Amino acid sequence: FFSPSMLSRLFGRNAAALPARTAAAERLLKALYKTQPKTVLDVGCTDPAIFATAAQDCERVVGIVRVEDDGDDAQILQQLQAELQSYNVECAAMSANNILPKLDIPFDAAVSEDLLSYTPEGPELILSGVYDALKPGGRFVGEIGADGNMETFRMACYDFLREQGVDATPYDPYFFPTSSEF
Repeated sequence: FFSPSMLSRLFGRNAAALPARTAAAERLLKALYKTQPKTVLDVGCTDPAIFATAAQDCERVVGIVRVEDDGDDAQILQQLQAELQSYNVECAAMSANNILPKLDIPFDAAVSEDLLSYTPEGPELILSGVYDALKPGGRFVGEIGADGNMETFRMACYDFLREQGVDATPYDPYFFPTSSEF
């Protein structure tokens, strides 16, 4: 799973330059640095400003990326690994069914920007893997869209596909929980 916007933000960039921070990245980094983590797990690697900043400030950063089981994603994963390494970030792959790999050390902190919204089946497996990867008392900082997020856009897509005779439900990549679901 790689979004075109994520790839366009990552590739073709001078690795020596620290990416500009979005407001979301600023909020996540502020929460992440309430403690001074030495080891950080970036689940999803969707914002270069987060993993690049963490790599400057921490002893070890591991970026987890989600990949599908096809040849195209294997090639993209190799490119992404090279990009992450240019920021001194290790790269590991999460399976398409949202199971995080077993990692060799527990982490002080984990961060995830956007990835939890891209799990239409719900984020439980990812969150379970993050819990297992953290040290006791470790910190998880994440961002997930809420019910109604992008509703106008999503419903326009659903309407268009319905007019074409296609049920959009199996193709909807988003999970925006209600407060009771969360």
